[in-house]
Amino acid sequence: MYEFYQQTSVICACLAVTYATLFNCLKNFNSVGDWANLGVSAIAEWAVMKKQQKQVSPETQAEAMAIAKSTQRPGQSKEQTKLIAQGIQKGIEQYKKQQKSKRRDADKHRKKQQREKARQAEAAELDSNQLLPQTSSDAATNPRLPWILLLLSWAGFALYLALVP
Repeated sequence: MYEFYQQTSVICACLAVTYATLFNCLKNFNSVGDWANLGVSAIAEWAVMKKQQKQVSPETQAEAMAIAKSTQRPGQSKEQTKLIAQGIQKGIEQYKKQQKSKRRDADKHRKKQQREKARQAEAAELDSNQLLPQTSSDAATNPRLPWILLLLSWAGFALYLALVP
């Protein structure tokens, strides 16, 4: 009787996953052509998800079984211990996923800071490079200098005319 309930719960869980996957696919499909591929993509997505769930490292399984056996109570059946080990294994997997996500976020943050520092260094370098040519070009393109030279040349011409007649 217990096995019947266990099999029924597994089937219900599979159906729930399938319906959830179908619902997620429904949100992404808008056109009639997409609806034709709905069944195939949902099944493929579910198969990939199931395959990912089954890929558990033997170390994690051994660790979960060791923890379950260490907390085993007298009179507890092997099936119950195995179920406890599966629960512990899922907990370990979830913990590993969380730590992986935290590491990934920290790495993204670190890379973002490095890019920001590089941008600031480039901006500072560009600013320093732009300041140097501006100071030299300011001296060469002084707007008063051409006028002063023009006035001096006219004054020299006038002086020449005054002295030569």
